[in-house]
Amino acid sequence: MKDEQGRGGAGEIAPVPWFGTETVEAALVVCRRLEGDRTDAFLEAALESAGPCTRFGFGCALEELDGSGVGRRRGAAPAAPRAARLLPAGSAVLEAWQSHWSNGYRTFKWKVGVEEGKDERVLLRKLLAALPAEARLRLDANGAFSAAGCAAWMEALAGEPRVEFLEQPMPPGYERKMASMAEASGVRVALDESVATREQAERCGAEWPGIFVLKPALFGAPRELRAWRRGREDRIVYSTAFEIGPGGAAVRALAAEAPSRFAPGFPVA
Repeated sequence: MKDEQGRGGAGEIAPVPWFGTETVEAALVVCRRLEGDRTDAFLEAALESAGPCTRFGFGCALEELDGSGVGRRRGAAPAAPRAARLLPAGSAVLEAWQSHWSNGYRTFKWKVGVEEGKDERVLLRKLLAALPAEARLRLDANGAFSAAGCAAWMEALAGEPRVEFLEQPMPPGYERKMASMAEASGVRVALDESVATREQAERCGAEWPGIFVLKPALFGAPRELRAWRRGREDRIVYSTAFEIGPGGAAVRALAAEAPSRFAPGFPVA
């Protein structure tokens, strides 16, 4: 994007429709509508009804043009802590964590709900028996559990200080059920798919007592994220989606503005 003085600003639009964002085609409609018109009023009006990823891309570009926000912080990395390391599903988890530990990683993320629940919980017990006391483990179910499955996992995780949280154990729409089960078990639960976009977060986030996994590139314009996270900073885990260059830099810059106590879910080398 260029302004009337010819200055450029970059942003990235990377929709993920199954997370509730717009499609690439819908984003292209907005982009074509904005061709040739650079007035602030027109941009604001056009973006008001655009999807969250389109708002993110144009919002980043506009901030780079005026030198504020992510434009000013472009390329910045989160100050702390180090990113969480993704572990493989299945039995490979029992060995994979060790090499990552040797490379300095202390927070691990393990995808569950991939295999039979009983088998995975056997692996969980073995993994916890091996992990050092200072390790931190988060489990991500991607909404795969029924209420009964969620209860079984919470029973297995209850009272374990190294488990940071169980991420999105049930599908979107079951937030009240997840909240009541978390309160009863003492196991912290984080929402991910339930709060991917600002619109989703506003529907269920006000009443959610737990943690939020936020993907800024899917959420909306940077200013929307800043406004929504105010007062919730200590309950946010920052994560990436499928953005690459400009989008990835902007996501890291947004995280650096208000560092979380939780290790981010960013790609690692």
